[in-house]
Formats: sequence, structure tokens, C-alpha cells
Amino acid sequence: ACSEPCSRSHPCGHQPLHSCHSWPECPPCSVLTSTFCFGAHELRKAVPCHMGEFSCGRACGRALPCGHKCNRLCHADACNAAGPCTQACTVPRQSVCDHPCGAPCHPDRPCPTNQPCQTKVQVTCECGRRVVTRTCSENSSEYNRIATSLLAAKMADVRAGKSVDTSDVALAASRMSLKTLECNDECKLQERNLRLAIGLQIVNPDLSSKLNPRYSESMKQWAKKDRRFCEMVHDKLT
Repeated sequence: ACSEPCSRSHPCGHQPLHSCHSWPECPPCSVLTSTFCFGAHELRKAVPCHMGEFSCGRACGRALPCGHKCNRLCHADACNAAGPCTQACTVPRQSVCDHPCGAPCHPDRPCPTNQPCQTKVQVTCECGRRVVTRTCSENSSEYNRIATSLLAAKMADVRAGKSVDTSDVALAASRMSLKTLECNDECKLQERNLRLAIGLQIVNPDLSSKLNPRYSESMKQWAKKDRRFCEMVHDKLT
């Protein structure tokens, strides 16, 4: 070996940056290059030639035959090299709700119809004070119970000889599809406080069921003068 630069050719085509040597193979090429990651998400500069492509750590994002996007981290091999897609199916259900199917990807089979919908939904009571998160299937069961109760009430009116319009059963039930909780005592107290606030023209009232309405001094004096009248007004408002 001499002190002259190495004259061997490299597969990459770059000129060697090292000196003449007697080793069977040249050291890795250290020429700095600009290189894309495996998925072409990112271009990095000053990357040593011998390092080649790299993983940027982002989600691959390539389109899969099933319609999903590959969610593996940036990779060099084929997207399906790790196995078939297992992402949740996004096809809307055709039964009770229109939430996504949710079953593991099944491009060659129809969506299963016997699996309850596990999508989380927020349901409230009629006044909206109570809010609970439950699965769509659980709420659907409660919704069906309410619709059945409404229909049963209509049928009872029919047996009693009353004129009944059943067209509003489906409409009423649909309005309650996400209002399947029952109002409790606190809801009733809040509604009472609201009626009092409206009747007494209280601006920005605190409707908390744990608080009693606040009366002005003039209202208290009026109650002392004419207690019976004030009690009558209170009873009408509550």
C-alpha cells in the first residue's frame, strides 16, 4: 500500500476518500448524500452514502388493496410482509345504526351482522342534565325498550276505545334515540329552579339543584306582608 488515494471503483460510483490499502474490500463509502427514507416521507441531507435509505419512524401510509392505509412504521419491505391487514372495517353498518362495521378487515367477506356495535355514544336524559357514555348496542337495547313502551301505551288506548295515531310512535322514539336516560330528582329540582328564575326574572340564575333560589330583600319583605299570596305564586311556579 502507498500513500496515494485508493483507485478502486465503488458500486455507488463515488470516488474513494481513503488512501491506498491492501484490504480485500474498501471501507464503506463515506461521501455525504441526500437520501429519502423508505417511504419517501422525508429527505435528509448529509447522510453517509453507505447508510443508504432509513426509516423516519412515521406511519407508512401507503394504500393497501383492502382500502386501508398501511399503519406500520416506515419500512423497506412490502406492506403485507407482516401479514394481512387487521385494521377495523370502516364500512357503515346497514342495520340499526350507521356506525362503522368495526370488525377486523375482511375484504373478501361481507360485514358480519351478528356482532353488536361497540361504538361509544353519549346519551342524555330528556332535559340534558345527565350525560353517560355507553356502547351503541347498549343504547339500542334501551331505545327499543322505550319504543316498545310507547307502542304499548298506544295499544292500551286502542283497547280502551280511544282514537289513536300511531305515526308519532316512531317519531317520538327517534327523537329519544340518544335520550335514553331517565331524569332523576336533581333534574326535577333544576327544572323547578329554572321556572322560579323565569317567574322572578332572575338574570343568570344558578340552577344547581343543591342550592335554593335566592330572594331579594324586597321579595322577603313582600312575603312577610302577604304570605298567602307569595305561597300561592310559589306553588304555581313549582
